[in-house]
Amino acid sequence: MRKYMPRIADKLLEKSLRTSGAVLIEGPKWCGKTSTALEMSKSHVFMQDPDQRLNNMRIADTKPSLLLRGKTPRLIDEWQLAPILWDSVRHEVDMRGSEDGTISPPTVISYLNALQRIFVTEDLEAWNPSIRSKTPLRSSPKRHFIDPSIACAALGINGKKLLSDFNTFSYLFESLCIRDLRIYADYLDGKVYHYRDKTNLECDAIIVLRDGRWGAIEVKMGAKEFDSAAKNLFELKERIYIQKMSEPSFLMILTGTDIGYTRKDGVHIVPIGCLKW
Repeated sequence: MRKYMPRIADKLLEKSLRTSGAVLIEGPKWCGKTSTALEMSKSHVFMQDPDQRLNNMRIADTKPSLLLRGKTPRLIDEWQLAPILWDSVRHEVDMRGSEDGTISPPTVISYLNALQRIFVTEDLEAWNPSIRSKTPLRSSPKRHFIDPSIACAALGINGKKLLSDFNTFSYLFESLCIRDLRIYADYLDGKVYHYRDKTNLECDAIIVLRDGRWGAIEVKMGAKEFDSAAKNLFELKERIYIQKMSEPSFLMILTGTDIGYTRKDGVHIVPIGCLKW
């Protein structure tokens, strides 16, 4: 059996179980939803178990509450095979109060739904801050792959091909960075956005915490782009109406280079491998 590697989702799940009677875990296939849930659960039922599937389905059709019996938190894996379990869990939570927990990590079955529905892509919403000028802001989201390797597999691209096509590489690197930023921001109860206005001033990522603190991030693969990225960050900072919003907590260039440091202008250069929680 593989050794379980602790992940940020563990603490988020633990916190959710302390405050909710049941927790729904969503995500792409094979991302570790069940493994994470098993680490936290004290009992489980695998609805897709070939040896028990028919029996589990009969129980679900007859008396679904039987499948909820067991020590809590109780994991119900692939609950969507018997949708009645959704209502059963809600009813059980109402009866118990919020003292115990039930974990349900579903995997989307139908690949005929939209890419976002099956967790292949995820939209990055546009940031709508208070700005000094009357420049209209663009509100369209940007779409990123949840895992950039999906694009590589679909296009038949390996590492060697990526190194010969830096245009494609840069797009995939940005998706990789956005994915990691979302993970760390989520742990801090924050959100990640992008910025773009009708003068075409853009910023790859804006992290906003619930208390209003925010930081701006440009994603650049190489050092030759640092000066233009820093100029972009300061131009964005100047457009923000500070009387209504706070100064940015940081300005950052997230990069594929090896060395992290702070420039004389205060912009932080952070290699993607230095992000930690």
